[in-house]
Amino acid sequence: FVFMPNQILLLTLTALNPHRWKKIAVVFVIASGVGAFFLATFIASFDFEFVKNYLVVEDNSEQWNQIIEWINRYGAITLLILSFLPWTPRTAVIAAAAAGIESFAIAAAVTLGRIAPVLIYARLGSQIP
Repeated sequence: FVFMPNQILLLTLTALNPHRWKKIAVVFVIASGVGAFFLATFIASFDFEFVKNYLVVEDNSEQWNQIIEWINRYGAITLLILSFLPWTPRTAVIAAAAAGIESFAIAAAVTLGRIAPVLIYARLGSQIP
C-alpha cells in the first residue's frame, strides 16, 4: 500500500472544498483520536518486552527510549505535547500503550493535541486558490 500523508490529504480536501474546511478538520481530529485508541488497545494486549523487541523499529530505538522516559515522567501529557507536531509520532502512541497508559487517555491526549495543527492545515488548504 502507498499511504498519502494526512497533511497532504487534509490540504487537498480543504482546497477542493474550501467552504467545508471546519467540518473536514473535525473529521480529521476525531479520526486521529480513534486511530490512537485502536492502536493503543491493540498494543496493550502485548507484553512490554514483546512490543519493545518486535514492534519497535531498531532505527527508532533512541527515539523509543526518549519517549518512554518522557512518558514515565509526564504520562499522557507527553502525547498531548507530541500531538502538536504536524503528525503524532506513532512510536509515542505505541510507547504510551506499552507503558500502561489507558487507551482512552491516549485517545484523549492525541485528540486534544491534534486540534490546533489540523485547524491550521485545514484553514491553509481552504485558502489555496
